[in-house]
Amino acid sequence: MDCEKCQKEHEYRLENLDKKVEKFEEFLSELKSKSVEIEASTKSAHKRLGEIGEMPQAVLKMSFAVESIANEVKELTQGMKEHQKDIGERVTTLEKAPGKQAYDLQRKIIVAVILTIVSFYLGKWGIR
Repeated sequence: MDCEKCQKEHEYRLENLDKKVEKFEEFLSELKSKSVEIEASTKSAHKRLGEIGEMPQAVLKMSFAVESIANEVKELTQGMKEHQKDIGERVTTLEKAPGKQAYDLQRKIIVAVILTIVSFYLGKWGIR
């Protein structure tokens, strides 16, 4: 009888052990799938870190490009200021020239009118 009791106890323990092994195998399977997920996530994170590591170089290149553009704009602006000054002087000269010509013409017309009037009255009075 003792053997029968022992055998039932061993069978019971074996069944429990089988159940525990099944649960452990399920747990291992879950760990494997989580491990695959973690590995994929790690690879993705390393890729993003690599991209972030490249960003300072890209920013540095962009800053050099912006500095170069700023220098070109500065040179263009200085050239435009000099050109604008030259244009301003030319416009001033042009503004003065027609004004002087108009003044001279106006003066000649007034002199002609005065001479005509004076001549008319001198002729009327008989002075030639």
